[in-house]
Amino acid sequence: NFLQAVDNLKSYAGGKAMYRGTMVPEDMFKGLQPGSVLQSHQLSFFSESDLVARAFIDSSENKVSQPVLFKVKDIPEDIFKEGLLSTFAYDSLKVTLSKRGVSKNKLEGIGSTVKEIISTPGALFQVIELKQIKSDIHKEKITQVNLKFSGVSKGVHDQALF
Repeated sequence: NFLQAVDNLKSYAGGKAMYRGTMVPEDMFKGLQPGSVLQSHQLSFFSESDLVARAFIDSSENKVSQPVLFKVKDIPEDIFKEGLLSTFAYDSLKVTLSKRGVSKNKLEGIGSTVKEIISTPGALFQVIELKQIKSDIHKEKITQVNLKFSGVSKGVHDQALF
């Protein structure tokens, strides 16, 4: 069972911001408002690197979804888990980012010291703010959604973390 395997991973100590890049369907994007609460309905993967997270945002001109970078600060200890880093996957990601013009010094730590963080189902995040930001690996601006971790619930909330 995946959840048992995740439970056996090392707890994340927190202390740094964590990021998750994704495409959010247009109708759900409209529901992202300050004060709304999102829930992780499945295993959700974050990175300490906003660059890694932004690499997971589709750079095509997708008109039915919005590019979103979730950012969570002030992460409590022992809530999230540290993922196991795959050197091959991160080496491939670094090659892709390098081809997009990202400098070598910005790639340092990816796949080694930069941690992958896993949120289990039930984690709740409150939307604090939305803002448009420029991304050096995307053609257009993306929306950064600043979140605050607000607990864990066994009940299911309507708005999912994408």
